[in-house]
Amino acid sequence: MSVYKIDKPHIYNDKWYIFPNTTLTNIDMADCNDTIDGICKHTDTIEECIQLCENDVNKRCKSGYFLETPDNKNICVPLKSYPIGKAYPYYRWRHKDFYPEFKNIKSTSFILTSIPYPSNVANSIFYHDSMKMRNVETGLYINKDSKGNAIFTKQNNFPVKFLPLEITRSLLEKYIQVKNGDNIVINIPQTAYVLRQEGVWLLNETVVKNPSNTFMIHAIDNNVIGRDLNYTEKFYFMAGDRFLNYNQELNQLELVPTRLKSSIFEFIPQVEVYYCDGSECKSMELADANVDGSSASYKGQIVERNPACFGMCSEKKKRSYWFLWLFLILCVGIVMVILRYF
Repeated sequence: MSVYKIDKPHIYNDKWYIFPNTTLTNIDMADCNDTIDGICKHTDTIEECIQLCENDVNKRCKSGYFLETPDNKNICVPLKSYPIGKAYPYYRWRHKDFYPEFKNIKSTSFILTSIPYPSNVANSIFYHDSMKMRNVETGLYINKDSKGNAIFTKQNNFPVKFLPLEITRSLLEKYIQVKNGDNIVINIPQTAYVLRQEGVWLLNETVVKNPSNTFMIHAIDNNVIGRDLNYTEKFYFMAGDRFLNYNQELNQLELVPTRLKSSIFEFIPQVEVYYCDGSECKSMELADANVDGSSASYKGQIVERNPACFGMCSEKKKRSYWFLWLFLILCVGIVMVILRYF
């Protein structure tokens, strides 16, 4: 069974999703040190565990998990929510079989229903997404010449990705959405090359914290600081009080004092996503999906980044089989009633 397949949740107390047989990736980054009190608690039931989360005086708890052990020393982990650099929860979730150590342990996760499920944010920009950077005015794509200069060409096979300014939880960065006003680093995937403010690609040999490697990203429309960004938008970048601009005559990037038409960029995702085709979860490119803000769909189905479609396809299969059996039973019943009169 795929570890990406998540059991269907049920709702508790009208405000909590409870997901059976579920855990998180990189659980060492969501352990007792990351709880609301800095320690794990022992409770008899998951309901008692949720109550601890709900009663957090600082209102920092929005999710957690509960481990039922064979020796009945159950462990409650009400997690503290981080306001900055918060990983999107559902993309971290896996079936408990993800960890062999959980073979004899019942692991159940819970989360507020105010965090929608299924997530339907596949078109959001996440750190470490592979994407193509295009200048809107010219339609040209960023590239790199033999001298390391950032140039723009018609070729669109040169990917980039965003890195956060400060690397604090690198294993979780790919689950963090890029927000308007974030200080970001533009990196060539699988290399140490980062884009410098002077418009050259430079090998970065240290943790990415150098101010000359960073830009502040802004959406052209709805420039509310802190909101999640998505691929339907267009952007500009700032370095201090100056704007990153593409000089078409020199075919290079530069910093200018005012925003120009040539200072606007867009990003085309190179991200694999998944949708339900009947009972089967199929993969496709996000760039081929129908998008609306942060959400995406294909053939009328929600597109997700979960390779098992969160198990939603199998649910549809079960429902269709039950409907078929019910239909057949009704047909047989009707035939038997008719035969009685002949």
